[in-house]
Amino acid sequence: MSRTAPAGGTCGAKACWKVDDTKDTYHDRDATPDGLTEIELMAEDVGRGRLVARGKGSSLGVPSGGFTPPLIVRLIRNDAPVCRKATYSTPTVNNGVKFRAKSD
Repeated sequence: MSRTAPAGGTCGAKACWKVDDTKDTYHDRDATPDGLTEIELMAEDVGRGRLVARGKGSSLGVPSGGFTPPLIVRLIRNDAPVCRKATYSTPTVNNGVKFRAKSD
């Protein structure tokens, strides 16, 4: 599955994305266009970081029984050659409503 958090857009009266020295964040209460409501990306040491993604609604398209591990998450910027990737093989929660795991 693929979901989009458009760059340069506005969510309500504010910019959807906020970028600072320590993290990039995305907030969209209306979950448009693909069901994403929040993304938080923090770069830490080389090879380490944190990625949180939240969403809601039927546009998100989460399978009713949950995901089949391993789950691979890629954050791709279409304006830069940078891609972030994490693999989640052992979720602590995976029930079709919530997926929670630490990356391998």
